[in-house]
Amino acid sequence: MEEYCFDGFRFDGITSMLYHHHGIGTGFSGDYSEYFGLQVDEESLVYLMLSNHILHTLYPNCITIAEDVSGMPALCRRVEEGGLGFDYRLAMAIPDKWIQINRTGWRASENKRF
Repeated sequence: MEEYCFDGFRFDGITSMLYHHHGIGTGFSGDYSEYFGLQVDEESLVYLMLSNHILHTLYPNCITIAEDVSGMPALCRRVEEGGLGFDYRLAMAIPDKWIQINRTGWRASENKRF
């Protein structure tokens, strides 16, 4: 932080850390059973909580960003409140869709909803 004058850290792809299934082939609908159960990697939760706690304790103005597609509840709550301690969540589902559309092309006639 001091040597390179960083403002904070972005933790990339934490969905693959949070779950034993790494988020592969899983659609997250918002049901709490998807976020709290045996599929959650508790060691990863502790690592992320500890990382955020240390960073925010040593550098109070530090910004931490979690790139997560699962929508894990309490991701951006303080560690003291039982959260993972991130300041912001970067949801990549929409940007990933735009990348896919730009690569494959988009035609209104093929994407009618009604």
